[in-house]
Amino acid sequence: MTSFPTLLEIFKSLATQLPLVLVCLIGFIIIMLRARHLGKAALPAMMGFGLAIIMTVVGPIIWIFLPQHLINIQHTDIPGVFAAISTIQSFCWAGVLALLLMSILARHS
Repeated sequence: MTSFPTLLEIFKSLATQLPLVLVCLIGFIIIMLRARHLGKAALPAMMGFGLAIIMTVVGPIIWIFLPQHLINIQHTDIPGVFAAISTIQSFCWAGVLALLLMSILARHS
C-alpha cells in the first residue's frame, strides 16, 4: 500500500517555488494593467507569464505524486518516465521563453 503525500508536503514543495510564482504573478498583473499601452505585445506576454505560473505550481506537484505511481511499473521503465516528464517540462519552459520573446519583438515592431 502506498501513502499519498500530505497537504503539508505539497505546501513545502510549493513554498520553494514561491519567489518564482510571485515574480510571474506580479508580471502578469502589470501586463494586465498596461495591456492597452502595450498593444499587441500584451497577449503573448500574459500567456508567457500565465504558463510560467502554471509550470511553477504543477511541476512540483507532479514530482511529489510521481513516486507512488512508479511502484506499479517495471524497473526498466522508470528512467523513461523521468525523461518524458523532464522533456515535457523543458518544452513548456521553452514555450514560456518563446512567448516572452514574441512579446518583446511585437513591442518593437
